[in-house]
Amino acid sequence: MGRRHRVHQKQLKINSGMKKKIVVEHGEQLAIAKILGCTQEMVCHSLAYRKNSILARKIRKVAIERGGVEIEIGTIAKQQVV
Repeated sequence: MGRRHRVHQKQLKINSGMKKKIVVEHGEQLAIAKILGCTQEMVCHSLAYRKNSILARKIRKVAIERGGVEIEIGTIAKQQVV
């Protein structure tokens, strides 16, 4: 009897969830931080959707109200061996 070889198939797994980000004008992150009494770092993480607390949602709302624009960032497909 001959040897049986398993064939590994490569599948392309595409991340269906696009990453989002809110872009604001220069100096707006500091202004939002002062308005809401938080750090500029918290504003940065919130606008990049790395935080999702109540404060982060308020930050995003204020950013949009002050002229910020939400954009989607494309992700690169990853290969997985199955």
